[in-house]
Amino acid sequence: MKRLFFQLLLVSDLNVKDKLFKSAIAIFIRLTYFVSDIAKEKAPQLAANFDKNDLKSVETVFKSGLPTPDEYAREKVKALASNFDHSELKHVEPQVKTNVAVIEEQ
Repeated sequence: MKRLFFQLLLVSDLNVKDKLFKSAIAIFIRLTYFVSDIAKEKAPQLAANFDKNDLKSVETVFKSGLPTPDEYAREKVKALASNFDHSELKHVEPQVKTNVAVIEEQ
């Protein structure tokens, strides 16, 4: 991220002679450094105060929203039934009938 801001500053030096634009980029870079420094200081405090019990409750709520294996199987059967090709059944049926006729003749 820092590299991107330095590239912006270099581009502004080469292409744009506007001092206002250069100062805006410089302020933006300083603010970014300031925010990243605050984040580096706050991260250990937030990690130390993190409550693992909250994570377990969120996981339980998430799992309760998932379908049960029976619900999943029902949905899967519905999807398979809706995609069933009846033309395949018609091609199989005459073959079965001819085999039955051969067995009856024997």
